[in-house]
Amino acid sequence: MNYRFGFRGFLHWGGNYWGPEPLLDTQPVINGGRTYLPPGDAYITYPDRPGRSLNSSIRLEQMREGLEDFALLDMLAAKDRAAADALAREAVTSFTEYIRDAKQFREIQKKLLERTSEL
Repeated sequence: MNYRFGFRGFLHWGGNYWGPEPLLDTQPVINGGRTYLPPGDAYITYPDRPGRSLNSSIRLEQMREGLEDFALLDMLAAKDRAAADALAREAVTSFTEYIRDAKQFREIQKKLLERTSEL
């Protein structure tokens, strides 16, 4: 999405929006108890309080994979913008429509990896 529309940043609001027990609180409540967040939405990382560190989440790992795809598209675009743009359009057809089928997405990603490895 970022490559397709030329965005150069992404802000995830819930990087550390932890309550007292984030590993147990799978559906946090915000807005004075009026809104339940989808499970996992508030936590892109989890605290390791004894270690004074962070633990990753599935969402963070997926964000990392998306950043890697962006970097590959950017690398490909430096040599062949039309090819990079075509792959991005194949994955993201509009601002609200994109490939949701994992198998289809992985096929596009495979093409990206092959094209980039040819550079």
